[in-house]
Amino acid sequence: MVSLELSDQDILDIEEALDSPGSSDRVKRKLLVITMHYEGAAHGFIARCLRISSNTFTSYFKEYRDGGLGAVLECRYYRPSSSLEPFMACLQCSFSAKPAADAKEAVARIEALSGIRLSESQARRMMGKMGMARKKCMNIPTKAAPQLQFEFYTQELKPRLQQAARGERKVFFVDAAHFVLGAFLGLVWCFARPLVRTSPGRQRYSVLGAIESHSKELISVRTRGNVSSETVCELLEKICLAHPE
Repeated sequence: MVSLELSDQDILDIEEALDSPGSSDRVKRKLLVITMHYEGAAHGFIARCLRISSNTFTSYFKEYRDGGLGAVLECRYYRPSSSLEPFMACLQCSFSAKPAADAKEAVARIEALSGIRLSESQARRMMGKMGMARKKCMNIPTKAAPQLQFEFYTQELKPRLQQAARGERKVFFVDAAHFVLGAFLGLVWCFARPLVRTSPGRQRYSVLGAIESHSKELISVRTRGNVSSETVCELLEKICLAHPE
């Protein structure tokens, strides 16, 4: 059986390599074998603990004996690279500008840009490798105007928020919430489908609320009817009564 003689400096170097986040699991297993051997653990016990064979155990010793710590840390294992690596930047630009609806469309896009034909499962793995994920789209209101919203924020809203921070005015954010008077039923493990008595869900309970920007004070109007212009006027009256100044 191969034996090793380690100096104090060798032990310090091994401990530093074990603590390094850059060391792979395979490298750390080798270093543990060497350390446990140095501490006097039986070879069979080490092999059982780390689930390695006696031949692997011996090869770790020989690797350290012949090349030192540098040989153990060196990664000589084959890591195949994708044939798409030269085209990754181009593919990222393409998918950033126009997302793919499904894997079938991604396969056609990749083939058109790189000349390489992938299967749909390979295309999914490749998109995941680039950091993509299947996400639901969100809609933008048709009247949304980003420039007008930016001007409103910088010229009207932000100055008023600064005045509110100094106590010179009150700024309220207003919105309505509509609660359905019906049950949202979930899933249960059962032999027969359970029936739960509940409202048909056509009736609503609406809350029109205003939250102050800094104190988080809530002023609200609650109704079983619809939120209309009269409801908004009622809310404004409540705000005026609470803050007549």
